[in-house]
Amino acid sequence: MVVLNKYVWVLCASLLISGCQIPYLVKSAYNHLSLMNKRVPIEEAIQTQNLSKRHIKKLKLAESARQFAETTLGLEKSNNYTSFVKLNGPYVTHLLTVAPAFELKSHKWWFPIVGQLPYKGFTTKDEAIEESRSFSEELYDTYIRGVSAYSTLGWFDDPLFSSHLNYSDHRLVNLIIHETVHVTLYIKSNANFNERLATFFANKGTEAFYKQLEGEASSTLIKIKKESKDKNIFSKFISHEIKSLGSWYKKNSINMTHEIKSERLLEIQNNFISNVKPKLNIYSYHSFTSKPLNNAQILAYKTYVYDQSDFETAFMKFNGNFKEFMSFCKRLAKDDDPEKSLRDFIKPK
Repeated sequence: MVVLNKYVWVLCASLLISGCQIPYLVKSAYNHLSLMNKRVPIEEAIQTQNLSKRHIKKLKLAESARQFAETTLGLEKSNNYTSFVKLNGPYVTHLLTVAPAFELKSHKWWFPIVGQLPYKGFTTKDEAIEESRSFSEELYDTYIRGVSAYSTLGWFDDPLFSSHLNYSDHRLVNLIIHETVHVTLYIKSNANFNERLATFFANKGTEAFYKQLEGEASSTLIKIKKESKDKNIFSKFISHEIKSLGSWYKKNSINMTHEIKSERLLEIQNNFISNVKPKLNIYSYHSFTSKPLNNAQILAYKTYVYDQSDFETAFMKFNGNFKEFMSFCKRLAKDDDPEKSLRDFIKPK
């Protein structure tokens, strides 16, 4: 099969240049191909997978979102989300994030095609935990979270997973647009830029989808806008705290202890509870305060929800035109530092 041959080529190239990653890459390749072999076309899934009417409706909604992303938003056309895979659990992978105990700096792994990433994926949580134990608890913080979706950046026809059917309708639309952004543009070794762009574009695109589908008075659109307000509130909060914490680590590096660090991170959580949580309408961000924070968890927030105002400003410079905005972002891929180029573009002349 063409898909298999393509993946084998990528894997062989990986083995030649990533010796220490060989067992991991081989296992990842096997697990991924196993998933791909379970794909069935959406129409077949509707007929054979004993799905509820609600789940069938979501599969059809996903198709509408895919077409909207490709036509109206101008994202890359593909055969993604035209097939379905039933999972045995709620997650398709588990991501491990690692950071030094006293510094806001992501540990990064190198992979073929995508370059450096501030996280590493595992099929099971136990595998992620085992890898995390290779990092000293005294020297590093680790954070593991389950993920229900990922993109192969166009190397494969990504399926819808059964885990997606538990999403609310508008969150499913957001997911489809988010992952299609990755297929359209993914800048090697720039995970933070890529994820924030996809998050921003998907949020805007989801609003546009429901505006077209249900009109300005849509109850769904009203809910999305309330959620977006919550996201912006949290984004501003966590962006400020990340900058402040980074400076604090540098200033107190000589006398730093785990006890002092824990008190500082608890202070951030208390600040959220006192000053941010009362302003939220829908999102609670429960995971932010449900257990003690660490640097790895904070950096995971930095990858996805850090300040997106630069994207907002650039988007408005194109009068909210999705296609022109994405064309501009593609040009940034040619630069050594796309985030700096973005800031230079929006800087007042």
